[in-house]
Amino acid sequence: MTTILTIADIEQAINYWCTRQAPGEDGALCKSARPLADLYGLMIYQRLSYIDVSRLEPEQTDAIRVAAAGGDDRPFRRRLPGVEGQERPPYPAMDQHGE
Repeated sequence: MTTILTIADIEQAINYWCTRQAPGEDGALCKSARPLADLYGLMIYQRLSYIDVSRLEPEQTDAIRVAAAGGDDRPFRRRLPGVEGQERPPYPAMDQHGE
């Protein structure tokens, strides 16, 4: 079973961390949001609307899991109506280049 995250899920997790941790002394994003911002930027550059969780670095996965557990939306639990036990994107599949 594949678990995906949308770019909106990544943005939501970044916002979650930015409201809970202070920025660095130089005004940079907090420690937990920084790896997610790197991923977010890469997704924009590659025009990806979603990404498989298996492609994330461990620190990105950890930051997403904590944010998902603490927020209202739970990106890891998105399911298609009528298809029990399967997690799938609510949109057509694309390759890694967004095509």
